[in-house]
Amino acid sequence: MKELFYQELCGCVGADQIRQKEPMKLHTTFRAGGPADYFVIPKSSLQVKQVIEICKARKMPWYVVGNGSNLLVGDGGYRGVIIQIYKNLSGVTIEGQSVKAQAGALLSRVGACALQESLAGMEFACGIPGTIGGAVVMEGEDAESDHPGSFARAPLWRRIVVVTAGPLMNLLIGFVIVFCLYLPTEYSY
Repeated sequence: MKELFYQELCGCVGADQIRQKEPMKLHTTFRAGGPADYFVIPKSSLQVKQVIEICKARKMPWYVVGNGSNLLVGDGGYRGVIIQIYKNLSGVTIEGQSVKAQAGALLSRVGACALQESLAGMEFACGIPGTIGGAVVMEGEDAESDHPGSFARAPLWRRIVVVTAGPLMNLLIGFVIVFCLYLPTEYSY
């Protein structure tokens, strides 16, 4: 059963993108965590979708992670598939005042890209080690949040558009977020 499942994953993403019994301590900022049965590093959103479809069809637990900055894994590890999007699904493009970021893009990188284009509104993100996808998912789960990163209430996110193929927990399939920043007209110190 496990070998057949592994072969299915290989057919989808390639053996070079799959690690078996991967220590999760290598993928969390706390440097703690036992092995995941399978650790998959897809190269495209299509591969993410296909891996999730395989997992669902085989009733294999799966979990999508970014760079592991808000992740604790027990010493017993994870019985299932970890899908890491941070390395290959982290593109950021800016056109005018529109920022497009894939779910695996680090918040700090998005903030730096915005700064490079003289756009304001992402300053708070420069010190946050997480990813855009993680921020959106965590904010979606925290309806009471009112800190500057709150996608629901903060002025920065009032024009946010989330392009996705499913409900919040499936948000990372083909995930790209588009939001508009602004050119600062005055500074207050």
